[in-house]
This record gives sequence, C-alpha cells and structure tokens, in this order.
Amino acid sequence: MNMLKKFVSFLRKWRVRMYQVAFWVKTYGPPWSRAPFFPFIRPHHDMDDARLAVLQKRVAASEEGDYSSTYAKAFCTALGGGYVLPTASARMALHALLRHYGLRNGDEVLVTGFTCSVVLNAILRCGAVPRFVDIDRHTLGTSPESVEAAITPRTKALIAQHTFGIPCAIDSLCALATKYHIKLIEDVAIAFGSKHQGKPLGAWGDAAYFSTDHSKPLNSLIGGMLYTTDENLYERIFSEYQGWPHLPREKQQALLEQVRVERDNFTPAHYRWHNFAALFAECDAPSPFLDADYTPWAVQGDYPYPAKMPTVLTSLGLEALRQWHVVADERRHWFKKISEIFYRNNCEGMIPAGFLNIGEEVVPLRFAFCLPAACGPLRENKRLWRAVNAFFPANWIWFQEPVACRATDIVAYGYTPGTCPVAEEVGRGIVTIPLDVPSPYADRFVQHVENLCHELQRLTHA
Repeated sequence: MNMLKKFVSFLRKWRVRMYQVAFWVKTYGPPWSRAPFFPFIRPHHDMDDARLAVLQKRVAASEEGDYSSTYAKAFCTALGGGYVLPTASARMALHALLRHYGLRNGDEVLVTGFTCSVVLNAILRCGAVPRFVDIDRHTLGTSPESVEAAITPRTKALIAQHTFGIPCAIDSLCALATKYHIKLIEDVAIAFGSKHQGKPLGAWGDAAYFSTDHSKPLNSLIGGMLYTTDENLYERIFSEYQGWPHLPREKQQALLEQVRVERDNFTPAHYRWHNFAALFAECDAPSPFLDADYTPWAVQGDYPYPAKMPTVLTSLGLEALRQWHVVADERRHWFKKISEIFYRNNCEGMIPAGFLNIGEEVVPLRFAFCLPAACGPLRENKRLWRAVNAFFPANWIWFQEPVACRATDIVAYGYTPGTCPVAEEVGRGIVTIPLDVPSPYADRFVQHVENLCHELQRLTHA
C-alpha cells in the first residue's frame, strides 16, 4: 500500500512538472533553440575559477580585512564625494536610516506604490506605517503633487524614488521636505550613476540608499549602500554599524557559488537552457539570496538583519566600479538605439516623456515603454507576450502591479487598490527591455526589437 501511495504521489508530481514544462516551452520556446535569450543581469565574466577559489578560502578562514573600506572609498569617489556604509542589502540601509531618525509606531513614511515589498518591510520593521503616494507618468518616479496631498502631521519621512536611472522631480521634492520639515531619503536602488543638473542622484536629500543586487546598475550579487553627504549623520550611524554582524559563512559560500552559476549561464547563448533546467532543480541547497524580507512581517531568515555587506563580495563591487564607465556608455548606446527603432516604427508615443532624449547625465538601467490602455495588460496579448519572451524573460519586468515581489496579499502591506491610480495604470502596460547586449548578439537583438515594434503597430491599429 505504501508503494502504491508513493507511486501515485510520483505520478501527480510528474504531471505537475510536465504541465510546467509545456507552459515554459510555449512561453519561451524550446530550450535547445539557438536564438539568444537576454538576461536582465550582467554577470561577472572576469571572476574565473582561480579568483573564486581565493574568495572561498577567505570565507573559510573568516577573513575580513580592509576590503569594505576600500570599496566604500571607491564608491564615494564614483559619486564625487560623501560617505557610505556597505550593507548586505539596500533595505537594511533604509531600515538603519529610519531607525536613526527615530521613527516609531504610528509615524508615516511616504513611499510610492511603484516599489518593491522589501522597502515596505524595512519601514514596517521600525513600527512605522507606509503611506502610499503615486508616481509621475513621465518619469515613473515619485510625484510631488501626490506627495503634498498625502502629508499629514504624522509624516516623518519621504522616500523619493528614481526609476530605471531617470531622475524624479527631486528639486520639487526637496522643497516639499523643507517646507514640511520631513526627512528626505532618496531611493537610488536602480539609478546609480545618474545626475540631475550636474549633481549625483543620492546627494539631494538627507541621505540615500543604493542597491548592488545582481539585477541593479552595479552587480555585487547582493548588497547595498547607505549614503549621505552629512558627515555628522554618517558618524552617528557608523558607531552603530560597527556592531552589525556579518552574514553566516554558509550564506557567503552559497553567494560565491551563485557568482559561478551566473558567470557560466547568464549569457544569451545559455540563459534559456539554464531557466529550463531550473524547473528540475532540487531546492535542498541553501539560497544565496536574502529571501525572508518579502513579507510585511519581520521574519527571521537564515541571516541577521541588519548585516554588513560580505567583504568577499566587495571584490565584485570594486570590479563593477572599475568597469562602470564602459558599462554606462553601453547602456546609453542601447537605450538610444532602441529609441531610434521605436521612432522609426512610429511607437515613440509609448515611451514615457522623461525617457525621451536622455542626456549624458542619465545612465539608464532598462528601456521602458507603456502599452496604450486599449491594448490591455501584456499577459493578455498572446502575440505580444510571445514577441517579448522570444528574447528576454517577461517575468523579470518590474512593477507590473503595485508592491512588486510580494509574498502575500497586497492588503497586508497596507495598500488599498486604487490608492495609486497612475502606478496601477502604468504597471498594467509597462514593458522593460534589458540594455546589456554582448556585441556578438547585437544584430539579433536589434531584429527582436524590430519584431516587437511591428507587433506593437499591429496592436495599435487593430
């Protein structure tokens, strides 16, 4: 009887797995396809096995050294000055700032609904309450008009979000923060390297946080930075920061293994097959990522919160900083190239106004456009869905709904549908295209964008 139960259980699992495989192939095409498939992650091809072995030994010996200090100085240099603290994640930097500013139960933090659940987790951990504000449809960043309408006597802080490298209306937000005596914290998680009026994003408010997660402008796999130009603020937080723990050794070893996995598989030639193989992967191995912070509760994961950035990962951060100017130029090039294709195909009306004609001050992370409302959500247009998934994974498009990457119902985060109508409307139609295109695949990439524009034309004229 036990054998029969096991066999039935096996058949059920196999049936589910075969359904997943069929859905995957229908969505992304056969895994053996030679068509390039572009990730939203720029892997560390420079990290060969010898360098990884050195880092593994450093982890095994619990060697810390002065690597974080070197990385922090290089980061500040890239921003033209200021002070930073390397953290295990950007949300931990935000949490530290909110705690330093004395936020407690009932205090409100203004934050867009066009955000990630981990940002809300950092706010809620302090006992504060996220009060949602809308985005500007031209920049996809925080809307000053929505902010001013949302301020109450309990408002203590405002998070100004810069999206995909495009500056939000930061001058207006600075004026509001001064007028209402609230702290201004810049969310530069996906906008490192961009400037506004010659001043780096992150240097406009009281403080800022950057992300160096593997999907962000600088890839150190995981990590973040608490940044400020206020020396007194830095010194006060630094005294607490010195007592922060490091991530466990097992977590750091898993992170280094992930570096190898991404180096070998996150290329246009191998990424499709890697994603397909992941359907059959067992989940016994520890996750290298900080996965416990996507809920509205302070869940204790397999890592401390807050924690310092693993010093072994500062090598990745330093390498990313050394390559930054080349990477930034490449992303600007591809942003302009895709824009030209959209103009040539009369699709420029789908590009948010703030993303048109970007100058040298802006370093875009992704190319973004929004489907007209008449087209409906991306997932409901089967031909368009296939055109997108033909060359990159649409499930990596951020902000398709408010409070992205959440682990539970949106209401648990304090968000009521309809609170941010612009964010909700934009999210239903947003599409983002990766900008890291290796030169051997340039022609194929351009052809895919052309095909996508042809499908967009067909939709708008249907």
